[in-house]
Amino acid sequence: MLSAPLKKQDGLPGGIALIAGAGGKLTGIVTDGDVRRGIARGISLDAPVSRIANRQPIFIPDAVSLRERAAYIRNALLHKGSLKKYVEKVVVVDKNGAPTDVLTTYDIWQTADSRLKRVGVVGLGYVGLTLSLTLAELGFTVFGLEKNKKIAANIAAGTPHFHEDGLAELLKAQRGKNFMLVDDFEGSRSVDVYVIAVGTPLTKSGAPDASALKEVALSIGRVLKRNDLVVLRSTVAVGMTRDIVVPILEKESGLSAGSEFLVAFAPERTVEGKALQELRALPQIVGGFNRASAESAASVFSFLTHSVVTLDSLEEAEMVKLINNTYRDVTFGFANEVALIAEKWGVRASKVIKAANFGYERSAVPLPSPGVGGYCLAKDPQIFSASARAKGYRTALLTAGRRVNTNMLSQIANYAREFLAKKHIAPRSARVLIFGVAYKGIPKTSDMRGSPALEIAEALRKSGVKNITAYDTAVSTEDIKRAGLSPARGWQSAVRGADVILCMNNNPDFASLDIKKVCARRKKPLFIFDGWGMFREQELDRQPLISYHSL
Repeated sequence: MLSAPLKKQDGLPGGIALIAGAGGKLTGIVTDGDVRRGIARGISLDAPVSRIANRQPIFIPDAVSLRERAAYIRNALLHKGSLKKYVEKVVVVDKNGAPTDVLTTYDIWQTADSRLKRVGVVGLGYVGLTLSLTLAELGFTVFGLEKNKKIAANIAAGTPHFHEDGLAELLKAQRGKNFMLVDDFEGSRSVDVYVIAVGTPLTKSGAPDASALKEVALSIGRVLKRNDLVVLRSTVAVGMTRDIVVPILEKESGLSAGSEFLVAFAPERTVEGKALQELRALPQIVGGFNRASAESAASVFSFLTHSVVTLDSLEEAEMVKLINNTYRDVTFGFANEVALIAEKWGVRASKVIKAANFGYERSAVPLPSPGVGGYCLAKDPQIFSASARAKGYRTALLTAGRRVNTNMLSQIANYAREFLAKKHIAPRSARVLIFGVAYKGIPKTSDMRGSPALEIAEALRKSGVKNITAYDTAVSTEDIKRAGLSPARGWQSAVRGADVILCMNNNPDFASLDIKKVCARRKKPLFIFDGWGMFREQELDRQPLISYHSL
């Protein structure tokens, strides 16, 4: 009778009645859910149990280790074609098929080796690809999804679309093995952990643009299963995970965050050029929708590094990334303002800052630079300011630092314009050579997003300068062309023909260039702005036709 399993379940924590045959072998189960569904279909409580019993339940042999149980259930569901089916409780049986324990899927998830969980990474840019391949190297099965067809094609061919030490070799080693490109996460490509690594650029008004984030949340929500974990790696405004991403996931999946699926925020904090090393060395920050979410995410990221800092909320983790990048932007802004003040007094800023720092532990002023570039440092302070405005607070220091760094670029463009005017060189006929179009030189990167060099090039174009050549050993000639600049065929010939030289990043290759020798026979004036002190200042200063300027 249907009432029998109800009596058996009464008072039992499992919420499940087991049906055993000869020798105590498990032959079926009845859960409280089966009973409720049976009553809803009008089945009488006096009806035989066979009317509602599950005669082919998912079970786990007790010989399967704790770490392997999650993978065992996944494979069993996949074999039955029921991967999306929610299994709340699983019976453990001995070698004779007799029940020995009843486990919830949450229990199994918590004790599983995280490397047995399949990871899906959406967005294979600087953040997503480096994380994907690092996880793959650690033994995770990783599926990567990239919307940009050209980038996806390059990755499929084994060629990363950006420079990162060791990345090409790692892609070659993991491609088609632990790392695979996919177009979706359905069927055999289903995953347990989703990592969102798409960008959050700024709109024209300076607000964070969440459109890509929303699109990814929609697609994940449609395939999200119970007990899945969603991790945001993208930089977002404080509150964006809870207020924007979670509601979309819940609506599309029909599941509840925190109880039926888990959500965490774990910001990427690596420096481009050393990402693979820093992923394995830097502490990983994790904040969750609830404690279970944070613990689940921490269990994954603990394989990356020895140190995982678990915070109490999504918002705390979101703010950490913004604090890190905004602090750097503000301190760089201070150094750059020192440079602007020092120039008024005829003082070399880098010299006095080094003196101020020497042996004085309470001072760690960075050296000034020709602007602060990169995708994150120029953007994240504005996202942090937007987070403040959302709560009615208007930032002062954050905004000032960003303004100073932007003004530094305008000042450098003015140096070039003033020199051309002084030497009566028409902008249309002027030849400008830029050393370093990547946004930084150490560590080397090919990334030109937020490049100070490109911003100055645009400012000079608006002044009428047409001939702008670029030289960068870390950036391909094709990428230089796509940026609207002419690649130098050789740095020596480019130097000989230039009226203005702007050294805009600290690529160590530039320090070995003998600029003095190439300039020795010049018969026309030359302006050199050496933003990072890469060239030999004293030697160049002695040449009468050269006007040398640094910070």
